[in-house]
Amino acid sequence: MSSDADRERASRSADHLSNEIPRILSELVKIRSTTGAEMEIAHHIAAKMEKGGFETVVVPEPFPERPQVVVYYGRGADDRTLVLNGHMDTVPEDKASD
Repeated sequence: MSSDADRERASRSADHLSNEIPRILSELVKIRSTTGAEMEIAHHIAAKMEKGGFETVVVPEPFPERPQVVVYYGRGADDRTLVLNGHMDTVPEDKASD
């Protein structure tokens, strides 16, 4: 079971990130992240999550320019896990209407 301190930490992290969402989204859309060119956005996302109190690892495998961002929160003894999965790559502007 999570401790009160863990719940408080999670709440502070969520509050911090939710207050930052408009600014973060604005930053994200300015970063080139077309398929095969996702390293910069991966590091940007990792930095934002770390600022929010999460532990992160950028995994450059199996494709170095298509890294994965792994985010941890409270790796405790209770073996509970939260997994968020999504894409960081985008389509080029000239292909967006296809």
